[in-house]
Amino acid sequence: MNKRRLTTAIILIALAACHSSCRKEEFAWRPVYGDIYCRTPNPKAGDTIVLAAKVIDAGNRIYHADYRWRGTDRFIGINPTRVTAPDGSRTIEAEPTCSCVFNYPGNYQVRLSVTVKYSMPDADGAMTGVGVNARGSTEIFSSIRID
Repeated sequence: MNKRRLTTAIILIALAACHSSCRKEEFAWRPVYGDIYCRTPNPKAGDTIVLAAKVIDAGNRIYHADYRWRGTDRFIGINPTRVTAPDGSRTIEAEPTCSCVFNYPGNYQVRLSVTVKYSMPDADGAMTGVGVNARGSTEIFSSIRID
């Protein structure tokens, strides 16, 4: 009887060890962004508008992100934005946004640079991801007109 219990215990320990070694290891990874677009309908010169970047993949284990928006010299009101993941969240899922003013009608190029911090290492063992970029044309290009 004791031999049977010992054999069962050994089998259970071996199965538990096998199961834990077969689990896929989790890593952090950087988000991927698509085009930058204008959330404000029919923007006009002088209006405060909201720009956003589409999220293709929110990444994994991103607890902090610094967003830096850049544009042409006539692009006013852009400041770096810092975002922290909400409590209990595995990653920041919201689209990066900024509010800005275009004082003159015309076409504008906008660039978003993102630096993120991970709550666990990525596959290379790093705890930050630098140079996550999104480039795109805002819908503002054909929308800003002063009558």
